[in-house]
Amino acid sequence: AQDGYHITDKLMAEAGLRADYHNVFGWYVLPRLALVYKPVTDLSLRLSGGTGYKSPAIFSAQTQTIGYRYLLPLAAGLRSEKSQGLNFDANYHTSLGKVDITLNQALYYTHITDPILPVTSTADNSKIMLINQPFRVNSLGTDTYVRFELDHLELYLGYNHTVSKYTD
Repeated sequence: AQDGYHITDKLMAEAGLRADYHNVFGWYVLPRLALVYKPVTDLSLRLSGGTGYKSPAIFSAQTQTIGYRYLLPLAAGLRSEKSQGLNFDANYHTSLGKVDITLNQALYYTHITDPILPVTSTADNSKIMLINQPFRVNSLGTDTYVRFELDHLELYLGYNHTVSKYTD
């Protein structure tokens, strides 16, 4: 469910609540909240926060790199990763002749608990297992993109920079 409330003609608050059910890991309730400010027609500024999760799965970028034949089945006590995030983005839209242009700049912070990482099995060091780590992960980043559109043909140029650190 999601709803928005216009505080003024330029400021809106949005709230959302989502519930997901996973047949192995149970229920996840995911609230989010955002403030959107439009000082002029073509510019919007958004500050938002919310929660998320990632259920354990053997198919990921990390396990693909390792190779699945060395990967052990998921352990019985494995928990989903959970996250809280805060985002700020500015979105500007304009046109140059027939070319439609959108510029977006975002800054974000994410805090992850129970991160799941591949580690060498203590029983067989030729095998890899996925386990929850005893530390937390904090990531901070920026995402920039420009979109050009001409006669329903779109071109995207983007750059993302993320710094992640483990904490106890």
